[in-house]
Amino acid sequence: MWAHISNSAEFDDRRTVMQIAAYPNMLEGLAGMYNRDMLDERIVKTRVEIAAQSFRAQADWWIDVIRSPASATDGGRVIFEEIDEMLRRLAAIEHPSPYNP
Repeated sequence: MWAHISNSAEFDDRRTVMQIAAYPNMLEGLAGMYNRDMLDERIVKTRVEIAAQSFRAQADWWIDVIRSPASATDGGRVIFEEIDEMLRRLAAIEHPSPYNP
């Protein structure tokens, strides 16, 4: 289904693609800001990390499809690489107090 709607010129399919991509694109934007030290790591650790981990776990298959060579239309850029980098960085730090168990 993804292959069909992502390549379709039909209005309803384009709208569906935009609706599907809205949340991960928002996370990618937040991750990019975090990776450039524009956001407080304590806030991102306590408010964004779990949502990003959940998205990544649930959408793993979809991200693999998008990243496949057959789907590459972006000059080789890795889609959602900012999220992956943010999750790597966040895994290396402890939860701030009072969230630290």
